[in-house]
Amino acid sequence: MIISVSANGEEMGFLPAEGVTVLFDKALAAGAEEVAKAYPLIRRELERNLQLEVDFSPTVILIKREKGLSKHGPEPPDHGVRGPRE
Repeated sequence: MIISVSANGEEMGFLPAEGVTVLFDKALAAGAEEVAKAYPLIRRELERNLQLEVDFSPTVILIKREKGLSKHGPEPPDHGVRGPRE
C-alpha cells in the first residue's frame, strides 16, 4: 500500500512493508517497491552472516540526489546509513 505524505512541502510516498518502511520521492516508486520486496531476504542474510537477530524495523529513504542530499566534500555521497534509534 502506498500512501502520499507531505515532507517539507513536497509530495513523498510512504510504503510500509514486511519489516521495513520506505519513504521515497514520487519518481522513485518502482525503486521503493524493489527495496520493500528485497528487504526480507537482505534481513535474513544479515542475521545469518552476523549471527545476530535484526529486532528493529528500519526506515529507508529514497531521494533524488540533485534535490535531496547536501554535498559532503567534492562529491556527494552515493548512499547513507543510519543505525536504529536508542
